[in-house]
Amino acid sequence: SARDDDDDDSNHSDDDDASIDSNDSNNPEPKTKRPKKQHSAKKLAKIHAEEIAAFRRRMGIRLSTDNKHEVALGSIPDPISSFNDWKCPTWWGGNSSDSKQTKNGNVNNESTQLFNRVHQTILTNIENGKWPEPTPIQMQAIPSLMEERRDIMGCAPTGSGKTGAFVLPAIMLAKCTEEIYYGQKASGSGSAKNDTNANEKQEGTKNKKNKGKQPKQPQANLQGHIRTILIAPSRELASQLHREVLRLSTNMPGKFNCTLLSKANAGLAISNQLGGKSGLDCLVVTPLRLVESLERGMKLQGVRLVVLDEADRLLDASDGSNKNWKKEKKNDSEEVEGDDDDDNQQPQQSGSSQSRTFLQQIDSILANLPTSATRALFSATLGPSVRHLSESILRSPIDITTGIHAGTGGNSAAGGVASEHITQELKFVGREEGKLLAIRQLVAEGLTPPILI
Repeated sequence: SARDDDDDDSNHSDDDDASIDSNDSNNPEPKTKRPKKQHSAKKLAKIHAEEIAAFRRRMGIRLSTDNKHEVALGSIPDPISSFNDWKCPTWWGGNSSDSKQTKNGNVNNESTQLFNRVHQTILTNIENGKWPEPTPIQMQAIPSLMEERRDIMGCAPTGSGKTGAFVLPAIMLAKCTEEIYYGQKASGSGSAKNDTNANEKQEGTKNKKNKGKQPKQPQANLQGHIRTILIAPSRELASQLHREVLRLSTNMPGKFNCTLLSKANAGLAISNQLGGKSGLDCLVVTPLRLVESLERGMKLQGVRLVVLDEADRLLDASDGSNKNWKKEKKNDSEEVEGDDDDDNQQPQQSGSSQSRTFLQQIDSILANLPTSATRALFSATLGPSVRHLSESILRSPIDITTGIHAGTGGNSAAGGVASEHITQELKFVGREEGKLLAIRQLVAEGLTPPILI
C-alpha cells in the first residue's frame, strides 16, 4: 500500500507538472508574447486622409487642383463638422485639453481661456440666430483662416453662409491679444525691457523701494490700429455686413468695437482715432470711402485680416468709377460705391479716387496693408478673369468651392448656380413704371419674408 501511495504521489506530481506545463503554454512570458497588431503612423495618417476626403465629397467641398499636393502633405486644415469642433489653434496656445495637462506658464493658460470665452460667446450668438450647424463653406473656411492664417479664395452659391465664413474668424482674430497673435512673450519684448531698465536707472530712490519686484509691462499703444477690415462694393452690402458683425459679436468679453466707415466718422479715420486707445476690432467699408481716407492720412496699422466680399465685383476693371455709378443710379439699379454721399459732386480729375475703377481702388488699399495681413476673397461667382487677377492679390491661397458643381464642374463653375434652398423667379415688367405695378401684384398675392427683389 505504501508503494501504491508512492505511485499515486508520483502520478499526482506528474499531473501537476503537466498542468503547469499546460499553463505555461497558455500563458507565455511577456518577452515571447505576440503584440497586438497596430497600424503604423503612416497607415493611420492615410486612413485619416481618406476619411477627410470622403467627408469633403459628402459635404460638396472641393479644393483646387493647386491645393491637391498640400492635401496629400496634410498642410490643409481639416474641415469642422460643427461649431463645437472649432478648436483653439496651435499658435494661439494649443487646444484646451493640452493647456490643462501641461503647465508652461500663465500665458498659455490665459490665452486658451480667452479663446474659450470668445468661442462660447460666438456659439451663444449663433444659437440665438437659429444657425445650428456650419454650412460647407464655413466648414473649410473657418479652420483655414484660423489655424493656418492662410489667404483664402471662397466660392459658394448665394445663401450658402459665405458671410459667416469670414465674419466668425474676423471676430475671433480681432479679440486675440497682440502678444498671442504676434507670438510675443508675456514679459515683453527686448526693447520694452531696455526702456524699463533705463527708466529704473533714472528714478534712483524708487528702485530701492521696489527692489526685487518685477516691473509692470507697459501697455502697447494700439490707438489707430484696425485689426480686421471687411470691404463690400456697395453701401447696402456694407450695412448688411455691419449688422451681421454686431449680431455675432453681442456680449463679447472685453467689448467689441465695430464701425461702418461713413462721411460722419471719416474725420476720426483720417486722424487715426477710430476705436480710441484700444484700436478698432472691425472696420466695414466700401472701397472708395477707404481710399479717400487713406489719401488724407489714414493708416492701416495692425491689420490682421482683410476680406473682399463680392470679390467678382470688386475685381471688375470696368466698375466702381464715378461715371459708372451715376449711370447706374440714373437707371435705378443697385447703387454701388462711387459717389457715396455726394450726389452733386463735380467731375473728378483723371487719377483721383473717384475716377478709379474698383480694381484700382483695391490695389491702392492692398498697397497700404501690412505684409503679414491675411487676405480673403469671397463671392458667389469667380470666373477665369477674376481668378487670374486674384493671383496678383493672394499668396498661395486655399481655393475652396462648394455647391452643386463643386465635385464635377470645377471651381470656376461652382458659383454660377444659386442655392437650392432659395426659390427664384424672373418677371418681365416692360417699362420702368411696370416695376411698381409688379410689386403691388406680388404684395396682393401674398409674400412670405425674407424676400429680395
